[in-house]
Amino acid sequence: VLGMFEEELCSRAGQMSLHQLLLAADLWRCIGRQVPQFLQHLCQSVHQNVKQMGDAELVLLLYILGEGRRCPKDLIHPVEQLLMQNLHRLYPEEVGTVCLGLFKSQTSLSEAAVTRVVDVAHAFVEEMSDFAIVNVLKLLRFSYLYHRAWLEAMAREVPRRAHRMGVKGLMHVALACSALHCKDDKILMAIAENVPSLVPHCRSKDSCKLLWAFGTLGFLPAQCPKFYSSLTESLRQRKAEFQQYPEHLLTGLLGLAFVSQFPEDLIELALSPGFVKLALKSTQLELKKDLFTLDRAVALELPQWTGPQLGSELREEVEAMLWMFAEADVCQKAEVLEAESLLRDMLGGERSPTGTI
Repeated sequence: VLGMFEEELCSRAGQMSLHQLLLAADLWRCIGRQVPQFLQHLCQSVHQNVKQMGDAELVLLLYILGEGRRCPKDLIHPVEQLLMQNLHRLYPEEVGTVCLGLFKSQTSLSEAAVTRVVDVAHAFVEEMSDFAIVNVLKLLRFSYLYHRAWLEAMAREVPRRAHRMGVKGLMHVALACSALHCKDDKILMAIAENVPSLVPHCRSKDSCKLLWAFGTLGFLPAQCPKFYSSLTESLRQRKAEFQQYPEHLLTGLLGLAFVSQFPEDLIELALSPGFVKLALKSTQLELKKDLFTLDRAVALELPQWTGPQLGSELREEVEAMLWMFAEADVCQKAEVLEAESLLRDMLGGERSPTGTI
């Protein structure tokens, strides 16, 4: 029946007003049905009726696009212009909703536009709900925009809100700090102190991403011992989930490796032939590099390791892949080229006096 309704609405979309299309799209969202073809008709109508778009229509559109996980590229510029025109009229929760829609639809606005959105959010940050604050952080994480004033506000807001934010909210705060290289001990300690009591509510995804975020920021186990131990134990309790999401286990173990934590039973699982085979089957994610990184970290840090290891053929394949990436990307970065030039000057040219590279 829903399929028939969807087909009929798509056939009538050309006769529907912008508001009718928005209403229908929002109802599909409430039902929980993905309707990409109908959303295409909605986006075409937005192009044709930009002047009808006020702040309410824009907020709803962005939320709908976010739930549909896609914003057509040719719609990004009009959306950005509309957002800049209407931003000053949005309420705090509407700003949070806009940030969520942009994040979920992976819509890349200009740096100036994102900065202005966060500036507005910062102006009334104390009035925003925890949900809205987390959404702003999601947008910053996606945009890789370091907004000093907002992050300073988070050092005040997160500690006073952490006890009620829930594990998903805390996980997204931690991921934002990791992506932006913001190591603020007030924020991290507030999360670390509240997470152990929430572990029973953690999905494997939450536990592993928290471990990754804290590990990459160098938050040491000694700073809050229960944080790492409780999350590591949660991985053991949720081993079954890794059969469906092998990437989560690798994410968590690499996060632990950053702070020199190597739970051998979990590493043995991750490097076992069956798990490696499962991870390599993933079509959406490339997990070879993660497997290689974990394998080499274990080889370096656990010389007594007698458990499973990656085969030499796979290691050589990933080494070649990483070197090709380094030559094409990392070695071409301005700071790397400058360092290479300085080293060449210091060492007297392309080769040292002995003739070796």
